[in-house]
Amino acid sequence: MSTKRQSGFTLVEILIVVVIMAVLASVVIPQFTGSTDDAKASTGNFNLSAVRSVIQTYRANHAGGNPGTVAGQPC
Repeated sequence: MSTKRQSGFTLVEILIVVVIMAVLASVVIPQFTGSTDDAKASTGNFNLSAVRSVIQTYRANHAGGNPGTVAGQPC
């Protein structure tokens, strides 16, 4: 009587690997969402400074008036 030894992983081994992967994912995923929020804030700050710069240039070229005004008077 010969017995064949089957190769492969047991259910317990697979469950242990799945649990380890879940723990790692729970640690890594919040770090990526935090960096996404930081990138959005940085982009927003850059856009605000660009708008501020354009408005200052407009004021310098149009007698100190804001966009939507003519020489300081509303349109």
